Amino acid sequence: MSAQYKQKILVDSEIKVYLKQNEHANQDSLPLRFGFFFSENKVLKLFDCKDQRIEVSDDEDGVKYRLNASFKDADEKEYSATFIILDNGRNYPIVKTLWINDFFSESVLSEHLKSLRKKNEINPEFLISMHPHYISGDANTVEGFISVLANLNQQKDKDIHSIKKENKEILNDNKDLKNKVKLLVNEISEIKDKLYQKNNEEIRTIQPKTDSVYEYKDRFPEIGNIDTKVTKIYGPPGTGKTTTLINLVKENIKNGIKPNEIGFFSFTNFSINVAKKRIVEAFPHYDLDRDFSGFRTLHSIAYQTLKTNLNILDKEQALSFDDEFKFEEVYLQEDDISSLVVRCKHDVIDAAAVARAKMISLRHHLENLLPGDSYFLNKWLNYPSKNCDRPVYKKDFEIIIRYNELYEEYKKAIGVIDYTAIIEKALDEDKSIPKFKIIFVDEAQDFSKLQWTFVEKLFCKAQHVYIAGDDDQAINESTGASAQIFVDYKFDEEILLNQSYRIPPKIHESLFQENGILSTLNKFNPFRKEKKWNAKKDAAEGMVFRIHTNQLLDLIVKYPKKEWLIMSARNITIKNFSSLLISKGVSHFLSNKIMPNNNYGNDRKPSINLATIWGAKGGEADCTVLIRGDFPDEQMMDRDPRLKYVAQTRAKFLHFEVSNKFHFAETIDFSVFNTLKDINILRNQVKQPNGLVETIPNSTELKTYNNNKTSEIEVENIDSNQRDGISEIQKSLEIINEPPFNGESYKHNLSKLLDVIYCKRGRYDGVELIMEDGTRRAKIFGNISKTYEVASKLKGYKIYTDVANPSKNSDKEWFKNIYIFE
Repeated sequence: MSAQYKQKILVDSEIKVYLKQNEHANQDSLPLRFGFFFSENKVLKLFDCKDQRIEVSDDEDGVKYRLNASFKDADEKEYSATFIILDNGRNYPIVKTLWINDFFSESVLSEHLKSLRKKNEINPEFLISMHPHYISGDANTVEGFISVLANLNQQKDKDIHSIKKENKEILNDNKDLKNKVKLLVNEISEIKDKLYQKNNEEIRTIQPKTDSVYEYKDRFPEIGNIDTKVTKIYGPPGTGKTTTLINLVKENIKNGIKPNEIGFFSFTNFSINVAKKRIVEAFPHYDLDRDFSGFRTLHSIAYQTLKTNLNILDKEQALSFDDEFKFEEVYLQEDDISSLVVRCKHDVIDAAAVARAKMISLRHHLENLLPGDSYFLNKWLNYPSKNCDRPVYKKDFEIIIRYNELYEEYKKAIGVIDYTAIIEKALDEDKSIPKFKIIFVDEAQDFSKLQWTFVEKLFCKAQHVYIAGDDDQAINESTGASAQIFVDYKFDEEILLNQSYRIPPKIHESLFQENGILSTLNKFNPFRKEKKWNAKKDAAEGMVFRIHTNQLLDLIVKYPKKEWLIMSARNITIKNFSSLLISKGVSHFLSNKIMPNNNYGNDRKPSINLATIWGAKGGEADCTVLIRGDFPDEQMMDRDPRLKYVAQTRAKFLHFEVSNKFHFAETIDFSVFNTLKDINILRNQVKQPNGLVETIPNSTELKTYNNNKTSEIEVENIDSNQRDGISEIQKSLEIINEPPFNGESYKHNLSKLLDVIYCKRGRYDGVELIMEDGTRRAKIFGNISKTYEVASKLKGYKIYTDVANPSKNSDKEWFKNIYIFE
């Protein structure tokens, strides 16, 4: 330690110190003396420093100082304290302890607390409960602490009898609850039994207790009558509406708006995270986790307004109510098991959820079902398939409504809610609705009336609102979305994006021709917003073909490395084509999952993606395919031609309409495929929302794949500027690294870091390092998001890692700390 550095510490009125999460200052001192503690290692800023002096010198670990200073907790609340800090020559001095009152008694108390913690007799949560006694002066000495602890234990003994009595009462209440749930389930069973009887007139005479549990009349004003300034943005296919929103965010930040003062709402966490990362590229001093609290899905921001944490109905609870619930496993991101979600499906419950999203009664919804939506309800009512494609009989309304009432009673009895209820309950939480200066909404055409009603509560507190969407791509009306609300929404300024960066001229021409899909849309919806937009500039002409299914199969087998996006209206159609590809040995994605699933060891992703039109929405590819399957597929697209429009506007070069009915093959010039690049994507890469893929360099390319994708840094020759960058990263590593530090023993693990991804090991979420030597090293403890953020800065650098519990854990499969090789 240099004398100059000592002197700097002694005179500065503001310094940064390092608080270790698992040591005395954070585990004992903060909980008892200040009533809180930090959940992770923390670089703490001390200000108004005074009365600094060397308290203990010549310590074997460094030099100890004592000083008085102020600091803030995670909620920016300010405190004053006396600190003992250790300067051991690292980037930040370490906080050893801190207190409020007398030096001698506090020092002795600290030693006592350390001793108790090592014996596992206290923990931070317990010390927080002791905090009021410390503040009152009863527990600020060892004697006082012991006395209070004894009194608490005595009181605890006195309470045992009353606790047992309460437990007995709770047990009786639980028995009553279980009996109530059992009765509900029994009634469901009786309904189902009678539905399967030949003569079920008896069940159809059941009268529901109420017409609907969802009545919103007169509770909320009409949508669109707000004083906030509104800019509406229409974004036809490929015109970059999301990019436009992100650029507007950047502009507002540049003009002085802080990221935490901005609300940015979209439908998936993936798109939210992409937006944050692109903004941080322009403003790298902001933190992805800390500075973007308003970048959320609408359900996420609604959930945080609720007064208590409510549990969501899970799979087991749903099956306990009715074993006819179905469950769909969906990967939200390509080849990423950590993005797997399980969606609950039931014909009656789904229909009721649509009614709730529309803010109408279930009866009213049943009276006005969209064509096709009645089929599955009639199947549930046990009618023969040939009689199901018709409106639901009014005499059957009562049983559907009663079933849904029983479902609502069941959820209430076991104390859970479903996802729709998150928004419903948030409507009544006006006081906890957050306030943002500027709000951005993406894909607004997919909002339901329920979601519009909630988001307007956010709008009313904002100064300016930007809403972007495209009513021609509104294919979610069957689940309650209302594109018409978006079209009719009052605005102060309207922006129509008119330049596509995706659609080539020939495909653009086919869309706008006299009998093209846009003329069909005009007939389908006379109230749609008329939009003129241009084809991609300086692009290849592009082509549209109508071919037989066998021709498509031959093309894919011949050109499996080209970028393909293959779509259909129904899951069964796309699954059938997946089976054909598997029979030909062609690897592909089916709804973001690699098929066949026995080739996980392959380090390259397939370039062929199969999805329903809903799953493909927002994507794009060089070659797109719309499989025109059986009659039900055509019927779905005839009922909503926007499905065809979305499918036909994903193409960057070639679009194929495919059917077994197209017997006469169109002539295809195969040379067009030679102009398209082969797609070579590593398994650890994530495809961007616009469909573009950026490839991580291979082992022969000594370039850093860094976050902003602009600078190219030679890995083998690190210059002085890069050393400054490494120095900054070293400081970040001190936050995520934890003792003991065994890096010297693990230098044999040295390799270049190619990428960092979120992962799932067993049932735990984690972060994984993808190394050039072929290893994938994971960590499933500590601050995972912070580890991901810091490790991502090291892409392209040579690093080595140590491992926790080396006797049990492989150093090639797990990591604990990261070290930079210089």
